[in-house]
Amino acid sequence: IVANPPFCKSGQRNRRYFIDELILNGHRRLREGGRLLFIQSSMADFQKTERRLAENGFTVRRIDDTEGPFRDYYYEEPGFVDEAKAVEGGFVTRDGQDFETLAVFEARLG
Repeated sequence: IVANPPFCKSGQRNRRYFIDELILNGHRRLREGGRLLFIQSSMADFQKTERRLAENGFTVRRIDDTEGPFRDYYYEEPGFVDEAKAVEGGFVTRDGQDFETLAVFEARLG
């Protein structure tokens, strides 16, 4: 399964809804040894994702990371930046500009 689950504008009260749904129900579409490949923002809490994947029978590794400036709509989404501040390592601010890290996760079932 290859996915880019929505986060900032997920349309859900729990912005991690689609990430968690992928983790909790990915096994329904995968055979033993099957893989989930997905991208996630640091603001969605990498540690929580890694922990939940392990709890649900996946071995996980981060394939790649890249850092980039916030998208404009992050500032327009009510409460988003404040929520992101609560995530340890969620983003960094340098020279007055905010940056997130995007990571590609590979999770193998079994």
